[in-house]
Formats: sequence, structure tokens, C-alpha cells
Amino acid sequence: MKKLIIFISLLLCAGFAFAADVQTALKETAEQFSASLKPKSVVAIIGIHSESPVLSDFMLDELTLRLVQLKKLTIADRANLEAIKKEMSFQLSGEVGDESIQQLGAKIGAETVIQGTLKQLGKSARYTLTIRALDVTTAAVTDMYRANVELNEIEAEMLGVKAVKKAPTQYSVASVGFQNLLFGLGSYRTGHPGDGAVLTVGHLVGWSFLFAGLGVLLDDNGSPPDPPDRDHFGSTDSYNRAFRDYEDDLNRRNRIMADKAATGLGLMISGVLIEVGSIIYGFVMPAVHLKRARANAIAANDTGFKFNLAYTSSGDIAPQLSYKIRY
Repeated sequence: MKKLIIFISLLLCAGFAFAADVQTALKETAEQFSASLKPKSVVAIIGIHSESPVLSDFMLDELTLRLVQLKKLTIADRANLEAIKKEMSFQLSGEVGDESIQQLGAKIGAETVIQGTLKQLGKSARYTLTIRALDVTTAAVTDMYRANVELNEIEAEMLGVKAVKKAPTQYSVASVGFQNLLFGLGSYRTGHPGDGAVLTVGHLVGWSFLFAGLGVLLDDNGSPPDPPDRDHFGSTDSYNRAFRDYEDDLNRRNRIMADKAATGLGLMISGVLIEVGSIIYGFVMPAVHLKRARANAIAANDTGFKFNLAYTSSGDIAPQLSYKIRY
């Protein structure tokens, strides 16, 4: 049992070890900070340093947008922040000391400043995104987000590197479904830890019920009592009493055996139903995710115009319209 628990723990850890994309990581950062920081407190997003100013601006805009959409924190005005940066000759071309970040946050009237970095993991295609929330008064790190990320084609182009090629239909439903028989391993590997957790619990409960029911059915109830021997009793009355006691014991044993058989059979049927349901779930959900991914890809390719809000060079927010021409 201990080995099984360790194995399941490793599967769970492996499922969450896969790298996310930058936008997903920034979305998770916004949700985490919005939940942990004081509601409606003033937050200044200083910047997210990377080797590319274009990518840094993109991540800064994306995190700002996510935090604004959640409406739980007050985000310092970007234009004022840029003006104060120029006034203080504040540079984000490299690592910036906490004291400088504090001074900038205090000058703009923020209670918390957010600053991050995107660093490559050795020579691999993965990067580590680290974002800190720093208290302006105490310089204490009030919250931190860190994740391994992989760049998509657009983000990689901003950084001037090659993106990891990923086909939108990189897995087959059958392959993931069979891998899901191993406590949801396929869902963990394809980036759906929620489905993996459901399958892990489902398979554990299903197999537990199956083995528990089998154990109840195979439990040895002992040999049945022997009937009384007429020769050992001197009178008919004493023999009749002994025989009635024998029948009562035998009936009691038969009832217990029937109850145990019903319990064992019920546990085994429940286990089979749960296991079958988990197997079906393990094959159906990959098909659902694959269908959604294809639909999103078609929608993205067919959409010629896109509308968004973006920061201008002066720091104001203005509507942005983008379009795509095919030829």
C-alpha cells in the first residue's frame, strides 16, 4: 500500500511538472496575487525583465490586463509610472535592487510593487518566469510566483529564438485513453491535471472497492458446526434442545455468510462501475479537449479582424484593431 501511495504521488507531481505557456503563467500570477494581496490596495507593476524589450513589454501588458480584469487590486497608472521612471533614471535593462524598486513604488503611491524576470533554463527551450510582489514599506516579499514556461512562436520571435514546434493535434485519443488507465497519466502528460486528478481518484476508489469486495467474499467463516450425536444424550428432550441450538447456530452462520456475500458482491459491483466510468472518462475527455483545440484553431485561422485594448507610447489605453490578409 505504501508503494502504491508513493507511485500515485509521483504521478501527481509529474502531471504538474510540465511547462506552461507564458500567457497561462501570467494569468495564474494575476489570480494568485489578486487573492493574496490586500483587496483594492494600490499595486505598481514595475516590469518583467527578459532579454528582449519587446517581450518584456508584452508580458507587462498581459499581466496588467489580467490584473485589471480581475478588479480586485488598484493598478497604478502606467503613464505616471513611466514618467517617474524617467525622472529617477530608472532602468530595467538588468537586475534592479529592491531599494530602487521601493523608492519607485513609494513615489507613485503604491503599497506593493510587482517585478519579475524571465530566464532561460540552461540551453534548453524552457524558461523560468519568476514574479515577486514586494511591500513598499518593509521591502518584504509578500508573494511570489514561479513556473517553468515554454515560448510559443510569437513570443519566441520577440526574443529572437526558435520556438518549440508543437502540433495542435500532437496526441491521439486512443493513446491518451490507454495511458489514462495508469491512474490518469495520459491527462497529466497532455496538460490536463484536473482530469488526471479525477482519474487518479476514480481508479483508486474503483480498485479499492474491487479488492475490498473480493476480500469479503474470500473471508473464511470457519467450518459449519457439527450436528449433535444422539448417542451422547441420555434423554430425548436434551437431544432435541441440543439439536435446536445446532439449527440456530447454523441459521445464524448462514445469515452472516449471506450478508457478507451481499456486501462483497455490492462492493465489487460498485468497484466495477466506478472503474468502467473512469475508463470511459479517460477516453472521452481527451476527445473533448482535442475537439475544442481544433475548433479554437479553426476559429483563430478564420478570424480576419481582432479587437483589443492596448497601451500607447504615451501610456494611455486605446482600442487596437488588427487584421490578417491571406494571399
